[in-house]
Amino acid sequence: MQNVKTILPFQAAAVAGLLFVAGLAFAQDAAQATTDSAQTTAAPVETQAAPTTAKPTTGIRAKVQTLKERVAGKKDEVKTERKAVKEKISALKKTQLQNVVRKLEARAKTIDALLVRTESRIAKLATQGTNTDLSTSLVATAKVKIADAKTAIEEVKAKAQTAAETATKESIAQVTTAARNAEAKIKSAHAALVDAVNSLKPGRNAVKPK
Repeated sequence: MQNVKTILPFQAAAVAGLLFVAGLAFAQDAAQATTDSAQTTAAPVETQAAPTTAKPTTGIRAKVQTLKERVAGKKDEVKTERKAVKEKISALKKTQLQNVVRKLEARAKTIDALLVRTESRIAKLATQGTNTDLSTSLVATAKVKIADAKTAIEEVKAKAQTAAETATKESIAQVTTAARNAEAKIKSAHAALVDAVNSLKPGRNAVKPK
């Protein structure tokens, strides 16, 4: 009996220790299971939450990007239109400058044609014995003025070429000034030639005495 009484408390203590260890193990397993369950449950929440916040952000960014592309496209269109307008203005200025030169050259050709007819008339009258000294002198003066006018026209052509390339206000103003100068010289040459023509009218020249 004494041995039994001695063994029973020892066995009871051992059983209590085993129960304590088993309780700790169970508690750890339960805690681990709870943690795993929480992680498993939280993962889908994160996965589901991400698209919920990403979709609006992606949509806004896409709209912003679209607007930026539209603005960039409009800017390109404006640049293209401005370039086209500048090219049209430049072409118009070139045409105007060319017209100025053409008109001056046309007037110079008209004077040349009148000079040829005048000299032909003087030569014919000279063969008839008419005194053409005055007419010849006036034609010589007209030729000098015609040469000056042609030089002025060449200056206009050179300045017009520069203005067509630069298209600046200063270069165009220089063409205008040169054209006015050439116009004045053409008028002077024409007036001198008209004087020569008028000198050939009857009564202006007398037949050379024999």
